[in-house]
Amino acid sequence: MKKAILIIVSLILIFSGIYGTYYFSRIKSAEYSINSAILELKSGNYDKAITILKNVIADYDYCIVRFPSLYLIGRTFEEKKNYKSALAAYKELLLSKKEGILSGNWKYLALISVSRLYRNNLVQASETQKTILEKYIIKVKKGIEEKLRQEKESKATKALKNFYKNILTLNYSLNIKDRTLEEILTDLETELGFLYIATGDLKSAQNILSNLNNFNAKYGLSTVLYKLGKKGEAIKLLESIMDEDPTGKIKKEYIKKSYNYAVNLYKNKNYTRALKYFKKISGYKRFPEYYENSLYYIGNYYFNKGNLSSALYYFKKIISNSYKIKDEEATFNIGLIYYDKKDYIHAYKTFREFIKNYPRSKKINDAKSWMDICERSIKYFN
Repeated sequence: MKKAILIIVSLILIFSGIYGTYYFSRIKSAEYSINSAILELKSGNYDKAITILKNVIADYDYCIVRFPSLYLIGRTFEEKKNYKSALAAYKELLLSKKEGILSGNWKYLALISVSRLYRNNLVQASETQKTILEKYIIKVKKGIEEKLRQEKESKATKALKNFYKNILTLNYSLNIKDRTLEEILTDLETELGFLYIATGDLKSAQNILSNLNNFNAKYGLSTVLYKLGKKGEAIKLLESIMDEDPTGKIKKEYIKKSYNYAVNLYKNKNYTRALKYFKKISGYKRFPEYYENSLYYIGNYYFNKGNLSSALYYFKKIISNSYKIKDEEATFNIGLIYYDKKDYIHAYKTFREFIKNYPRSKKINDAKSWMDICERSIKYFN
């Protein structure tokens, strides 16, 4: 009897050893293939990367291999701007039921990617996405709690768990930046905030985004504040993050919203605050419409206040650049300023230039009248 048991145990150990060797060799082979695909992805060889990853999925049925491969396929399709295929890959990963200690955080990353696609209107949004995000946020929070609990475990217990995990993975490593649960939670909550915005639940969006401190959350919060009528706060928040955006889209939005807000302030005779925004906008020449109009508002303000030197300075800034948006109005006003300053010769020349450059202007007759007045003034005072 003992001999039979010994034989059975020996056979189990032999089988385990054979299977273990087979398993580990396959894991390392898959690791090499996935890392090769990552290199192809980084090099822009997207089709080659996808082919490698699809072959990996076909050859290996381990979640430690399948999950990152599906995620990377989604990433690669995103780079190709094939968003429907990217979404399909991410959803296949999210719907995968086979999970275990080696599943990693790939499902969380896939969900964040899906939400980003929805947020950027690259694919049609799903009505259930908000519910899914809320569910995963709870799951990640539990994971963080578990991690904190494990940190309190004895060194022996930690060492045993790490040993077990290392045995299963054989130091399996992919050339892709790992994300902590805390980082993932922040991204998931940010995406949930954007979904609240999309569904019109601005208060919930404000509650969740105001507690986050990443770029996207701040941008989302600025959107919420603007929609809630807190435009000054929203613009200030946009200003704080616009230099972090390499595309320049945030800066353009900041300029546009600042300008519209300033115009509204100006119309409501809140000139001091309006000028503050107009002067900031006048520092951005790359946005000609807002740049020129802001200079014009500033010039007009000083002109109406009787500060002719400051008004002249801003109107001259308009006509001295290559843009032609407000040159006509600025030129006419410069003529008026010169006249008010009793510089009749410069006023005469300015109105003459106006008539020459803007013969179809609505103010052409006014310009001719002013030129006559200037001419008489020159003769009289001389």
